[in-house]
Amino acid sequence: MVSSDQSTNPLSRQSSDPAEKKAAGCLEGVCAVPTYKFEQLSGESGAIHILLGDVTYVLRKTQAGKLILNK
Repeated sequence: MVSSDQSTNPLSRQSSDPAEKKAAGCLEGVCAVPTYKFEQLSGESGAIHILLGDVTYVLRKTQAGKLILNK
């Protein structure tokens, strides 16, 4: 969940770019789905672990800048 206090939540972001807001499904600055920059989540590793139930998935960024999700 995205905090309404942007200063205390480094993972949330608000864009002033109308094209970014439209692409993220935002209306009047309110986004229906939380939006994060992958680099903020992954840091320098270029990968994050996602838990769904008892299964761990790895989401990683390729050299070509695409994302791959593996079990």
